[in-house]
Amino acid sequence: MVFIRWAPVTDCARVFHAAGARLILYGQDQKKLQEVVEELRAKPNRKIETYNRCTVTFVLSNTALVASAAEEILKCHGHVNVFINNAGISYRGNILDTHVSFQ
Repeated sequence: MVFIRWAPVTDCARVFHAAGARLILYGQDQKKLQEVVEELRAKPNRKIETYNRCTVTFVLSNTALVASAAEEILKCHGHVNVFINNAGISYRGNILDTHVSFQ
């Protein structure tokens, strides 16, 4: 099961879908996520069994929503093997001295 954030979702999703992976796509824009799901549905892989794609809309930086999003994610396929999150910020400092809420 592969969990992919929106930014690289299209290319990564195509590759993992072609390999028959179970996908959970997440990001802030449900409409864009659904467009990717529809694209993948339109191109089924006839050689490998493909699975239902699941989408979850949330922002990882909103720590108050992470627990409920995790529950929703686990309802999709029960576990996560690969997590792709192509988002970040530029920050110079020691990770041990940086609070999780840093933005």
